[in-house]
Amino acid sequence: MGSKSYSKFLSQLLVLLRGNTVAQIIPIIITPIITRIYSIEAIGALAVFVSLSSIIAALSPAGLEQAVVLANSNRRANRVVLIAGMSVLLFLLISLALITLFKFLIPANKLLIELDVFVWLIPVASALLASTNILNQYHLRHTELKKISNGVILKFTSLGIIQIGLGILARIETGLIWGRISSNIAQFLYVSRKLRLKDFRSSRKEMFATLKRFRKFPIFTVWGTFANISAIYIVSVLIANFYSIKEAGEFALMQRVLVIPIFFIGQAFGQIYYKSLVAERHTTGSGQKSYRNAIVLLSISGMIIFIPLYLFGIEFIDVFLGGRVEDISIYVKILTPMFFIRYIANPLSMTLNAFERQELNMIWQGALFASILAVFYVSNRLNYELTQLLGIYSVVVSFMYTTQIALSFKIACTKPNPQAIEPS
Repeated sequence: MGSKSYSKFLSQLLVLLRGNTVAQIIPIIITPIITRIYSIEAIGALAVFVSLSSIIAALSPAGLEQAVVLANSNRRANRVVLIAGMSVLLFLLISLALITLFKFLIPANKLLIELDVFVWLIPVASALLASTNILNQYHLRHTELKKISNGVILKFTSLGIIQIGLGILARIETGLIWGRISSNIAQFLYVSRKLRLKDFRSSRKEMFATLKRFRKFPIFTVWGTFANISAIYIVSVLIANFYSIKEAGEFALMQRVLVIPIFFIGQAFGQIYYKSLVAERHTTGSGQKSYRNAIVLLSISGMIIFIPLYLFGIEFIDVFLGGRVEDISIYVKILTPMFFIRYIANPLSMTLNAFERQELNMIWQGALFASILAVFYVSNRLNYELTQLLGIYSVVVSFMYTTQIALSFKIACTKPNPQAIEPS
């Protein structure tokens, strides 16, 4: 990557980071207020709601949202958007049917009881998340980065206003969940405005041809994405199920204050890296320069973020939350090394999709998800305390993400046969 393209990469990254940074300041600022007007149990219920809706949202577009940027024509990209949207609608209906079945078969389930009527809104929240992600990829393709950034800002601004407003004025314990749903609606309406439906019209023959071209995404990518998102969000659900909703709330607070803002920085980085990698692959057949540039920037920024977090994170948490949730500082100390490795690995994992090696990504993501479930299962059988479990979890997940970094490097630096590359 030359100096000119390097500067372009950074400028595009800064546009996305502007939205993510400003948006993440709001949840951080309101967190001390949230912890004082809502119970830890309410925060735990929100964590379970967000986790389940995010996991379903990962499945909903069938992995096709990542093919929007990859398509070599705008007409084909529009058809991908349409197919992905139809998949989201289908998953909405399937999710509602499954929830109805679960409510009938296991009415005494702890999580269903905790969520109460909001369990029915999980499919709606997941559909909003998935649809917004599809449209963000559409805007990324057309380099409308400000629209993506402004949508994120609107989401978190409305989130803070509604959650605090309902908590202080109405004293509604479920205000956290209502705020999340409302903010998802606001973001979706913003990124979908000014879209012309006629641009997405297509014949059945063209739709089938497009789906056939990108068949690897629903066959392989969707399961890798599902496992990746599940590995991030399933932890709160498992803690609520095996331990308590209160401890799930404490873990969620740690994610809210520290992990999620950092995750959004990595997500913005990954979006720009993916676009740069696809362009380099189409030009040279390789992605070596984009990869090396990305891993250097990720490593430097990661050290700037995580070294102070490890050294001073406990003091920061205690002061910020007034010592109300003292277990959070312990979680930070245990998990910071793992968060650092994951911060580097997540954006680089886009390499496998850019080179259409979705089967490798699916295998790795499946192994990660299975490893996390195994850690919780074994720890529960051995009656481990939560801190003991998180220590094992940190080591296992760190190893898995280190493996992913090595795998991404090998794929990026292997120049494929140009004749083997199917046109997009």
